[in-house]
Amino acid sequence: MMHLYTEIWRRRDLIDYMVDGQQRAAVFKSLLGGLWHVLVPLAQTGIYYFLVVVVFSGGQARASETFIAIMMGVLHYALLYNVAGFAQPAIYGNASLLLQIKMEPIVLIAAGFARSLRVWRVGLYIYFVFFFALGGTIGVRLLAYPFILALFVLLCWTISVFVATAAVFIRDMERLLPILLQILMYAAPVIYSIDFYPERYQSLLLLNPLASIFALFHWSLLGSELDVLYPLVVVIVWILIGLVLAHLFYEWGRRRFTKVL
Repeated sequence: MMHLYTEIWRRRDLIDYMVDGQQRAAVFKSLLGGLWHVLVPLAQTGIYYFLVVVVFSGGQARASETFIAIMMGVLHYALLYNVAGFAQPAIYGNASLLLQIKMEPIVLIAAGFARSLRVWRVGLYIYFVFFFALGGTIGVRLLAYPFILALFVLLCWTISVFVATAAVFIRDMERLLPILLQILMYAAPVIYSIDFYPERYQSLLLLNPLASIFALFHWSLLGSELDVLYPLVVVIVWILIGLVLAHLFYEWGRRRFTKVL
């Protein structure tokens, strides 16, 4: 497994070049360019805010706290959405390059992943502007946020390896992914708190690594009550198992890529 990451590090200049090229191509002749990566989750935040505060709560919900909570969930989930979207064509979309240059296909996955992080970080900056401007909870728990975010990034990387490898063999992933991502979003406390579920079901829900990671985000950024040990262990175990399985799947697919492509 380590030789793959050595190759990614050795090809880091190529990854930067590919990310820059993909970004320029994506915004070519586009009026708003890269802003679309931020405007879409912000529009989703506005829609969910309207539904929660105006429609379902009749304007009685605490507006600023609810807005921060929804924005936190949507903008963080945008990373997973971007990762899956950019990972899906990472290998088969660069088939000609892969057939011409002798390199590990995982480098192409890393390029898609790096692009995801680059376009997502603007949304993260915007979130924290609103967080501090609207009086978000600032305390010791906030110090745990970088560690929780690092776990989320690792989880997203695991998913990107799975998705990019599977997409070579299952081209229906292009249509299947948006549906799966929507289901995963509503199955995890992205736009709501874990407290919405009856207490007897919360432990079961937290077995979903996305539910656990977003529960940890709520705990760190919003001051929610949570016994952090259980979801933390769940996330770490899923990441360790996921990394092993993702790389085994990648190694299995790697021997078949050139034949399929």
